[in-house]
This record gives sequence, C-alpha cells and structure tokens, in this order.
Amino acid sequence: MFNILNCVYVKPLNDGTKGYRLTSKAGTVIYRKRKHKIRNEFTSGVSTFGIHRGLRSIYFEKSATPKPFWQLGG
Repeated sequence: MFNILNCVYVKPLNDGTKGYRLTSKAGTVIYRKRKHKIRNEFTSGVSTFGIHRGLRSIYFEKSATPKPFWQLGG
C-alpha cells in the first residue's frame, strides 16, 4: 500500500482542483477532495485506477500510460 512517509515529494495540482500529486519510488498518485460530487466506487481508465469514497478520490497511475501525471504537478 502507498505510504506517505515514503514520498519523494508532494506538490499541489495545477489544474484548478483541490488536491496533491505524491511521487515516490513506487509510483505517482493523485489525491483529490471534491466539494459536491459524492462517489463510492472503483474506476479504471486508460491512464489510471481510481478509488473513490465520499468526497475524496485517489488515482494510481498505470505503468504504461499515454497521459502521465507529470503534466498536473505544480
């Protein structure tokens, strides 16, 4: 599991949303907190695997992705 103590760096997102990009040796993760949309599900897209619970979401970047997370870092 992803442990915040093993992070190399934490940066805010630059796409106008509330959240952070966490990068470690294990990979890149995006954490977001929403204001209105409540979700309770798992999602899998082209670039990410997402876990959504209430107003919070965590997105894990897949290994071979056409849209890497480095584009969202501040």
